[in-house]
Amino acid sequence: MNFFTKNESNSNKSINKSINNNINKNKLLNNAESHNEEEVIEEKIINNTSIVPRNYPEIKDKYHFFIGNFIKDHVQISILKDLKKKLRAQYKIDYASSYDNFFLCFKNIYIGYMTNKDADVYMRNILSPLLNTIKNNIGKLNCHYTRFKLKYVKNYIRISLEYEDENNILSNVIIPYINKNGVEPVYDRKIENSKPSIELIYMKPNQLIPNTQAEISINVPTETFVIDKLSLIRGGLTKLRSGTPSKHDQLIFNNVRHYTFNFE
Repeated sequence: MNFFTKNESNSNKSINKSINNNINKNKLLNNAESHNEEEVIEEKIINNTSIVPRNYPEIKDKYHFFIGNFIKDHVQISILKDLKKKLRAQYKIDYASSYDNFFLCFKNIYIGYMTNKDADVYMRNILSPLLNTIKNNIGKLNCHYTRFKLKYVKNYIRISLEYEDENNILSNVIIPYINKNGVEPVYDRKIENSKPSIELIYMKPNQLIPNTQAEISINVPTETFVIDKLSLIRGGLTKLRSGTPSKHDQLIFNNVRHYTFNFE
């Protein structure tokens, strides 16, 4: 099924020209790779995602950048927060051996670890034309959650909740399209397309979840939700550690508002 109109061919020519003209320049981007208080901070971010609270220890200079969607629907926020509480209670996941990113967002595509300036160059020259093509040809996506997904991330097990839209446009069209035209040419390597998901908890293996073959017996939320835009999401490190910074570190997220693409 073709979700793009005939105008896409002309758009693709300009996109491919832009990519080819900027590949060498953008190879420099290859460097990538007391809970009440938390709730107060989270609420501030939800209400104004361009402001980072001063009392939150974000480490500045470089950031992890994603293409995704910040969750501002209070019903979904409440559902996902309750779900994390259930996971912690039922599977004895203590805070000392786990962490979670309580600024909830859908991070569909990872575009790298870089400065704000480099991210701006990347968006203007490569990703914005692609995202404009998508927003002009795809309407709002009605989505639902499908299953829990467990995956090893270094010494942790990441518990995520996968979701999909009615026609699998995110998985089959949007994510492959951006990866193929906007990420793979820059980093000169194949990107594995993964199913859309929202990360819930990173935990050290315990007796109840000893490995990624463990079954999560909690019911998947049945409530539906709508994705009506894609945005540039910036994730800042909350603490320094030894080794290379990872997109799986605990991050504080905010929405780069001037790079938001509303679906028609």
